[in-house]
Amino acid sequence: MKLKIIYIYLAIMVGIFSIPACEDYLDVSPDLGLDDEEVYSNYETFQGVIAHAYWTLHNYAYDPHDWDSEIGTLSDEAQHLSTNSKPIANVANQGLWQDFDWIEFGFDYNWSEGDPERKLRKQPAGEAVVGIRMVNLALENLDKLENFPDLANFTPEEMKRHLEGEARLIRAWHYFQIIQRYGGIFFMNRSFESTDLVDSTRRSYQECTDWLISDLDKAAELLPKNWPVNFEGRATVTTAKAIKSMALLYAASPNMNMFDGGANAYNLTRAQEAAEAALETLAAAENSAYYRMLPLAEYKQNWCSATSGISYEALWGPPQSNANAPTATSAGNGWYNPHWDGGWAVWSGPTQNAVDKFETVNGLAIEDDPVYNPQDPFINRDPRLDMFVYKNGDNMYISSPSNKPATLEAWNGGYHDLQAKTVGLWTGYLHRKHRWDGANNVDNVAGVKRIFPLIRYAQVYLDFAEAANEAVGPTTAISAGGKTMTAVQALNVVRSRVGMPDVDPMYTGSKEALRERIRNERFVELYQEMHRWHDLRRWRIADEVLKEIYRADILKSGSTIIYNKEEIEGARVFEERHYWYPFPNSEMRQVENFTQNPGW
Repeated sequence: MKLKIIYIYLAIMVGIFSIPACEDYLDVSPDLGLDDEEVYSNYETFQGVIAHAYWTLHNYAYDPHDWDSEIGTLSDEAQHLSTNSKPIANVANQGLWQDFDWIEFGFDYNWSEGDPERKLRKQPAGEAVVGIRMVNLALENLDKLENFPDLANFTPEEMKRHLEGEARLIRAWHYFQIIQRYGGIFFMNRSFESTDLVDSTRRSYQECTDWLISDLDKAAELLPKNWPVNFEGRATVTTAKAIKSMALLYAASPNMNMFDGGANAYNLTRAQEAAEAALETLAAAENSAYYRMLPLAEYKQNWCSATSGISYEALWGPPQSNANAPTATSAGNGWYNPHWDGGWAVWSGPTQNAVDKFETVNGLAIEDDPVYNPQDPFINRDPRLDMFVYKNGDNMYISSPSNKPATLEAWNGGYHDLQAKTVGLWTGYLHRKHRWDGANNVDNVAGVKRIFPLIRYAQVYLDFAEAANEAVGPTTAISAGGKTMTAVQALNVVRSRVGMPDVDPMYTGSKEALRERIRNERFVELYQEMHRWHDLRRWRIADEVLKEIYRADILKSGSTIIYNKEEIEGARVFEERHYWYPFPNSEMRQVENFTQNPGW
């Protein structure tokens, strides 16, 4: 398998990393000329290996050519709008995943000496294999480390412990990225040479989870609770606990339970463990004197900031990009800006399915609120709708454009409807969450850093709410880490931050009723953060949810506007086999005793 081939190939790469200064911890470039003894005996070069491993974390906000930037178009969050031969709509969304080595699928890393950190078509599983190889070599050579600089913040023993903790954490995260997509595999617990015989027997999902959790538990013992300013972005105790909480929630989920021969239901033992791990994460975050839930006034700084490349709500995230320009040449903006605002002709738009997930200000689903008016659909809605989506009539600019309307004309025959249809489809909505104000070719506001947290503080509350509800129900408390909380209380923390009321009592009377509101809250709060696609699969509801994808169908006659919706025919193909990604056939032929996922 390429998984094994890449793993072995990277043995020759470890000696090429430069020596980063501590204040440039995540700014690493290749530099030939160091042998293994030099790399592993000195703290600066050893640290360079770990720093380089950080760059194997998939960063959805870094590369302007990263086709994986919009996996929301695989789910019901967004629709790929180009009707040309781009593969997301015409291959991935038609269910043709076998041997499809693009975006989410496959084990490509696409290493290039000219740009090893970021390259077109790098896939999360390929980056994971590379990252695991790097940190396994580091762990195997840890005993060689003996030369340390004089740092005011840490002793030599602490520096060594931190490096081991970071290596174990990165290995666990990457392994989690593989198994959540492909299911249980063999343990990747050492660096293999080309002559090694690899036990390729697939493990159960729970065995794989137990193994990566053991790494995270050890990492939590070794890592600091926070870092000095110049070390921002490195993993902490809270990071280790947050990944553990997320991994356990996935292990508790129906799809993973079925992988191991169980029922299409939650594993309640794992759910209890996940809830307790989430509480321990929240306690560690509170004790860190670093992490915090951003108030509403700073909320969008989780994704865009003119002052910092770090979000203090991000418990785990990849190295961040530099300040960006507002158009498609900037990191990832081509996905979020339409072509008339400086984006690509290949772009995506929010679906009507997504817009309908945002509750009314009364805290009710739109179908449950008797005062909701479908012909005045955007008033009195969850404030996150305005922050995340441009809707018909919204002003999209700071200044007034001279050659196009300032407000979104989303109706049939409106300016933006016609512009969109020149390249394909039109959903009636535009992305806003990952666009800062002025990110367009009218205002040309540049110098803004795009940020992409992999785990946010708010997510941990949502992880706890889901796990606790499944384990003990909506209103029964769970205690761990010195904290006690119910599923409903956790959900209300996330809602209150954005000014939404507590969960309505009509949704708290049963596990089943609250389950739907938890899943809805995850959709809204984590919208366009690459969670929804994986959530649909782990819950085993993707085949039902993805049957119908809708766009807005807006009619205008004089001053009268009529809002309807229309199904996008053939938008998704999702079958039973799509709950797990297929291993490419060319790679399956290279390894004995390794079974393909069902249906492929």
